[in-house]
Amino acid sequence: MRASVTPLAVAALEPPSARRHWTLSIIAIWLVAALIAIFFALVGQEATVIDGMYLPRGNDSFYHARRILDAAVGDRGFYQFDERLHAPDGSWISWPWAYDYFVAKITQLAVWLVPTIEPMAVVSYVPVVWIFVNAALFMAAAGEAGLSRELRLLAMLCFALSPLTQLLHSIAMIDHHYVEHTFVLLNAWLGLRWFRQPDDRGRAIALGIALGAAPAFHNGLFVLQLVPLAGAFALWLRGTPLPRGASLAFCAALVVTTQLVLLPSEPYRHGMFEFGLLSWFHFYVAVGTAAVLGFMAWRTSTRRNVALLGALSVALALPLVPHAVDGFGFLSGSFSMLDKIVEVRSVYRLFTDTLGPVETAGYYSWLVLLAPILLAYYGYRVFREQRPERLYYAIVVAFGLALLLDQWRMHYFGLFGLVTGGLLVLDELRSRRGWHRGAVFVAAFAVIVLAYQPALRTRLFALDVPGQDFGYANVLPALGELRRRCADEPGVILASTTDGAPILFHTECSVIATNFILRAADAAHIDEVTRLMSSTPAEIRARRPDVKYLLVRTLDFTVLDGGRYRLATNNPVVNELLLSDSPPEGYKLLTSLVFGTRDGGAGDVYARLYEISHDSGPAG
Repeated sequence: MRASVTPLAVAALEPPSARRHWTLSIIAIWLVAALIAIFFALVGQEATVIDGMYLPRGNDSFYHARRILDAAVGDRGFYQFDERLHAPDGSWISWPWAYDYFVAKITQLAVWLVPTIEPMAVVSYVPVVWIFVNAALFMAAAGEAGLSRELRLLAMLCFALSPLTQLLHSIAMIDHHYVEHTFVLLNAWLGLRWFRQPDDRGRAIALGIALGAAPAFHNGLFVLQLVPLAGAFALWLRGTPLPRGASLAFCAALVVTTQLVLLPSEPYRHGMFEFGLLSWFHFYVAVGTAAVLGFMAWRTSTRRNVALLGALSVALALPLVPHAVDGFGFLSGSFSMLDKIVEVRSVYRLFTDTLGPVETAGYYSWLVLLAPILLAYYGYRVFREQRPERLYYAIVVAFGLALLLDQWRMHYFGLFGLVTGGLLVLDELRSRRGWHRGAVFVAAFAVIVLAYQPALRTRLFALDVPGQDFGYANVLPALGELRRRCADEPGVILASTTDGAPILFHTECSVIATNFILRAADAAHIDEVTRLMSSTPAEIRARRPDVKYLLVRTLDFTVLDGGRYRLATNNPVVNELLLSDSPPEGYKLLTSLVFGTRDGGAGDVYARLYEISHDSGPAG
């Protein structure tokens, strides 16, 4: 099995002075790209720090921030079951332990070093600082893929100028997606290194450790195991399997690391087997991956062994079928209210009916038009590539672009392939046809500048509202009042699922549901909120005597009718709690938020906060 020569290997053969120059140039490219990305990550700082208070960006960031602060400086410590979620039942937290735990430890260290520092400030800047890590991994993976130095410079420019990078790393974007991107890049870089030297056990172990640790940061990252598994299977079918020693070393590292990161997981210790929680499901998947790879390491590719491998794979997959159905529902957007959430929509849908072509390109750049072409091309290369590392790269690109095109939220799986896939084709054409390196660089640079015009004009310098959500920004005064009330008299709050995580961040009260949509329990509590918000105020009191506060907004009852938005006036909550001037029995109006003025001088109500009494008479 012939190993190819990478730019790094070429540099190692050069004189010491040339190697130093090569190394310094690579470091300079990485540093400049990271600093450019950091500049854009800090553009939204004014919408993050309001009157000295750091506000998370994005709905899920509110919950991450709450759990991190509780673990770092709060009284609750670190928890994996939250009694304030899914009231009155409480709920296991869908996100695994590792991300919030380690950010909490970073925060504790910062507070110990500088006692006067604001803990939320530390949490808010972690995604920004992490740009240095992801930029280095992007650079390393691009080099391992075989990109020349000048085209690697362009790849890093794309990384730095991408609004997708900005989305992941913006100040106070505390959501875990930027760490997911880290493991996607580790899978590309470490996998390419191993497949370039398949007999290197150290490289195999490094990839196994990375993939074993990944689910501790997000449950769904076990899917990354499919990439080396697909590569190993393709090589096995061709009669050039991965060496047995390295394959078994990878399997051992994967299973042992998975076991180690599962030990702190409470769902695992409770014996749970569920895709939506870090549980025995993930141990089973790791063992299944190891079993399939181990079979290919011990048996040669014959018709009989292919049949045996197929039977083994089917047997291992049977316990996963119900979870696979749920996973398909998540990927297709058909589970619960997922189809209403913009971040789970496909690029095609964003292009055609959600954002439009220019605004979609404002996030992805016009390079997104190449994504289907690159997906088809590298999908074809999977069946044609003979060199192991080239095969692995084709799988990485095809796998990542398929996920990128499927859902907006999974763009970090495909950004590396979107940027480097076309550049690598260009590099190969230049080398094969003897094109001038400088001319190719200038032409590629011009194309990239044009491709990123929508990003530069519409996204990178855009100033967002607090929380990256107009609905949240507008309801902030009510959340301030609710914070004061819950400090004295905590209770359950009935509010839209969109408001659930911000309420948990700002107050000590409990909520019935948030926008978590991964498990059946999440869908059940979201449906409960929907039913309650369609009931009469009297029915709400009767059905949920534990509900102490109600936050209601016009935004939650707006429907599209004939191309225009209007209030759903057939809803009793709208009529009796938003439009009525007098509260119904048992409801005490605490805050009423208004927009503008009418002719008579009164404002248009867009949100109201009530306290609910469950006595026989009216509240207050």
